[in-house]
Amino acid sequence: MQSSASIPDVITPDYVKSLTGPTEQFLCRLADNSPKLAFKGFRIRDMISNITLVDVPLDDIEAESNLSEADDPTKRLIKYHFGPDFLML
Repeated sequence: MQSSASIPDVITPDYVKSLTGPTEQFLCRLADNSPKLAFKGFRIRDMISNITLVDVPLDDIEAESNLSEADDPTKRLIKYHFGPDFLML
């Protein structure tokens, strides 16, 4: 893991390219989303078999839309469980 002490004040594309593993914290604050980009639900599927692996509807995303910097960072994560059949695709 990249230590938070080594994260610069300004995150550049070159800095991100230099990362060799996950960081201990998010590299951007929620307030950095100045264009107010938001997920509107998404689906991950196998294009060959057309099997849907993950389906996250808009309702699930909107339930967590009132986040603040003071919130636990794990609220910004989505955990996937694909099950043992995932490796068989």
